[in-house]
Amino acid sequence: MDLAALQKLEGWLCLATLQVYVQIKKETIERQYQQAHEAMKQRHQEPADKIISMEQFLGMNVGDEATAMQSAG
Repeated sequence: MDLAALQKLEGWLCLATLQVYVQIKKETIERQYQQAHEAMKQRHQEPADKIISMEQFLGMNVGDEATAMQSAG
């Protein structure tokens, strides 16, 4: 079980205090590390939806604010 989930379920206020009382198996640490590593690799391999320049991004925000101001006025 994930430590954060155990902390919430058991009502521990501090994760550090929980860790004093809970012994974590080495296998659990390795399994969770491998799962996180695989998930990271899959996210890294997925193509980005759309890449835009900073100028395009700033232009989008300025345009949205101008439209909102015109609608309000």
